[in-house]
Amino acid sequence: MDKHCIKYHLTVQDTAITPRGPLPCGTEGDDKVAQLTFAGLAEGYTYRLELVTGAGQYDITAPLAVADGTATWDIPTAWTAAGTAALRLIRLEIDSGNEVSRFYYPPVLLRFDYRDEGSGGVTAAPLWQEYLTRAEQAMDEQAELTLRAEAAATMARPFSQAAAESASEANHHADRAEAAAAECGETLAAVEELCGITASVIKVVSG
Repeated sequence: MDKHCIKYHLTVQDTAITPRGPLPCGTEGDDKVAQLTFAGLAEGYTYRLELVTGAGQYDITAPLAVADGTATWDIPTAWTAAGTAALRLIRLEIDSGNEVSRFYYPPVLLRFDYRDEGSGGVTAAPLWQEYLTRAEQAMDEQAELTLRAEAAATMARPFSQAAAESASEANHHADRAEAAAAECGETLAAVEELCGITASVIKVVSG
């Protein structure tokens, strides 16, 4: 019998995940009753999940098992304790065992029913909303920085091209200078040889 009585299919796009919630995911204390399936994951990346509960507790998963662009995660008991949680998918680029880039998708909001009315609800909601606000601000800042980086790269591209052309021209002149120096050396050697011959002739005549 499948104990996952609650299942959600989340679609991962370039910079967004839908639906974003809040998603009802059972009751406080439930263990792996709710299951999340992330579809549309890109090949060549490693994915993890991080979570902050409404009580401010933090958790992060091991790398998700991805098959055919899909990964599933069962929500454990520890994540349900505060009634609310904000879950984010993280996309990591790994090269030779080292992390070279990290991208945070917007948070998916989870909600859990309280077993005892008022248990943690007073503190959970404000903290959860505060985290959501910080997460959205961080995403906005990340998007702005990405746009700035792209604009800077666009502005730098002509200078890079000009620098490459200047470097090519400098290498050309350096090659010509090297060839001229070699030619000059050959000429000096020939002059020295001629001078030696001339000196010998003068000595013979004078003798």
